[in-house]
Amino acid sequence: MKYIVNSTKNIHQAAQDLEAAVSNHNFGVLHIHDLKATMNKKGVPFEPECRIFEVCNPKKAFDLNPASGTFSANPQE
Repeated sequence: MKYIVNSTKNIHQAAQDLEAAVSNHNFGVLHIHDLKATMNKKGVPFEPECRIFEVCNPKKAFDLNPASGTFSANPQE
């Protein structure tokens, strides 16, 4: 799912606030991708600061399929 919010905060404050909000709602941050750093490392010029947060509610995810600890977003599977 993609969710975009515009903010007047700088990227560091926005990231810090998002991590706190995620935690307050029983979610966890799995990984934070620094898109600018990743793209520049691969030789692709990318100037805007951009972070991609992977978040998960581990209890909800486990409740979907506790036997294997995995789940699929595809109802066909």
